[in-house]
Amino acid sequence: MRRISGQAKVIPIVLDDVEVPLSLQHTLYLSVPRDGLEKVLEKALHSIFEVDNRSPLGAPPAYTTVSELPKVLPDPVDNLVLNAIADLHLDDSANTINDQSLLAGLAGTDVSADAMNESVEIFEGERRITRQKMLGGNWFITDVSSRTLLEALAARGVDIKGLQMRLLTGIINSPRQAITSFEEQPKAVTRALLDTLETRGLIKTQTMMSGHVFIHSVSAEATRIVRRS
Repeated sequence: MRRISGQAKVIPIVLDDVEVPLSLQHTLYLSVPRDGLEKVLEKALHSIFEVDNRSPLGAPPAYTTVSELPKVLPDPVDNLVLNAIADLHLDDSANTINDQSLLAGLAGTDVSADAMNESVEIFEGERRITRQKMLGGNWFITDVSSRTLLEALAARGVDIKGLQMRLLTGIINSPRQAITSFEEQPKAVTRALLDTLETRGLIKTQTMMSGHVFIHSVSAEATRIVRRS
């Protein structure tokens, strides 16, 4: 791809589930299948007009030391990094998780950039996250696995099984519906809950370009589970 200099700004946008060309893989791109059309348009406009839509700095998380941190992983550094990734992933206003935003999320801890990168590489190998690398060594996280996110929430005391059952009950009562959020949970949590239900074979979904998840079908087993609960 020919390099563009000056004030020109290029924002690649993926419209379908296709492989990103090699010439664009080192750039930060937007994806309609991943984020939905409305979110992609919002991100593109913010980038064009240089709008800073990051949330203002607030109070630090409830945990400030390793001993107070929800324990998801046995390694203390991995646990710190994974919880920081979960915090960023749960923030609906965050555009993306990259090496700089994650390092900023670890401010106040003793985790160095090298230690953070090592943990992220391990998570990628374990398929806890999906990462896109760029030229120059920078990277950004394109996805956090549903299993990883729900494990992190369970460690924080969230009743994941209860959420799954209430969501499944709502789907059974109103089949063939489009879902964007559930019980005011972050969008990432709703997507993770739907993904786990689909992995269990209880439902089949289809993600629309708008970002809505359409319930395509519900299994007989799902109906039985709800009826017997």
